[in-house]
Amino acid sequence: MVGLLASLPLLAACPTPPPLQGGPPPEFEPPRAFALPGAPSPESPESPAPPSGAPGPATSTTTPAAAPPPTASAAASASPGPSTWTSTSTEPATVAPGVGDPIPPDGRVGAKHLLVMYQGARLAPPSVTRSKDEARKRAEACLVKAKAPGAKFEDVVTECTDEPHGAKRGGDLFTFKPGVMAPEFSKGVLDTKVGQLSPVVETAFGFHVILRTR
Repeated sequence: MVGLLASLPLLAACPTPPPLQGGPPPEFEPPRAFALPGAPSPESPESPAPPSGAPGPATSTTTPAAAPPPTASAAASASPGPSTWTSTSTEPATVAPGVGDPIPPDGRVGAKHLLVMYQGARLAPPSVTRSKDEARKRAEACLVKAKAPGAKFEDVVTECTDEPHGAKRGGDLFTFKPGVMAPEFSKGVLDTKVGQLSPVVETAFGFHVILRTR
């Protein structure tokens, strides 16, 4: 105890280390839900088996202590999901240029969108009970609202979108390589000029209205 108390003044006198200098924040990637299904992440290579007759690793006769059960937060962080996926997980498919603005030299485009789902659409939650025809009509009505003079696309997204957490982002997908998205969605982006709205675009997830931003 005396040694600990004696060391406290030394610890207090140590200057605070400077913060680590990091690079720019990583590029935001679109949710996996709207991306093409890709190959599973490559697994770590397995260790080669020891040759026949070679001595194996030493074993201990001491019984290891039982590991504490993982907490819910630890289990959630260990499980793969959309939050750990990026568009660089799979090789983007080649996408033909559309009639809109060309793809920038870095191969990334930008877009915001709203999504109207229907019952039976891919990843549609049970709370979505509208029919496909009703979803199409709702998306068309949302497009009319987005085209109204003075309308803010983010406000229309908040009112219309069924995308999980889409309203919080204003529908922003930031930038992405077109090849990682569903083909119909990519075509909708590439057929639209920057700053303009697409017609209603249908994918397996429902009906989208897309605002191209890059």
